[in-house]
Amino acid sequence: MIQREREDSFTVYAAKGTSLFDACPGLPVVVWGPSGKAVSVDRDAVVVTEPAAAFLATPFLNRNPSCKFIALTSRENAGLLSGYANGSYVESVEEAGALLREMKASTVIGALNMDTVRALVAAGVSGRSVMAFASTKISCGVDGCKSCYLHSPELPLGLSVCCNGPYLPYDKIDFEANVRCFHAFE
Repeated sequence: MIQREREDSFTVYAAKGTSLFDACPGLPVVVWGPSGKAVSVDRDAVVVTEPAAAFLATPFLNRNPSCKFIALTSRENAGLLSGYANGSYVESVEEAGALLREMKASTVIGALNMDTVRALVAAGVSGRSVMAFASTKISCGVDGCKSCYLHSPELPLGLSVCCNGPYLPYDKIDFEANVRCFHAFE
């Protein structure tokens, strides 16, 4: 679990028995859980983030320095994101939606709180592939406990966040049924 940002990294606390527990400082690690799938960023993809969830965007930006991103904040309040060159800073979800339409992004990666992702899609980002960060409050990481399952309009048994996420296709999530499942970052 990430606890706080440091100058060049994060302070991370890991439970005994997890893959991070024996890791030494400086060891590169996969950011998504033990069974989760990473999201690849194509040339036309844009990461959209906000200050509370900026740590979700940094793996994409570190991996691909030419990755474009939109931050829902002013440049002065960007904090963790201020060191990245390919960013645009906007004050509202509507501005972000307009900028995404102008950029013709093929994929939008919502490194955001789920309410913000929903507002972004409502602001006209539909018609693109939108990958939303679906952080559920509980997850075992191995698809054993079923506590991270989300209802899906297309999948009768639901969608496992720990094995299929944490970034999931927006259109595969039933938001009305899952409204209480998502963790919000403050």
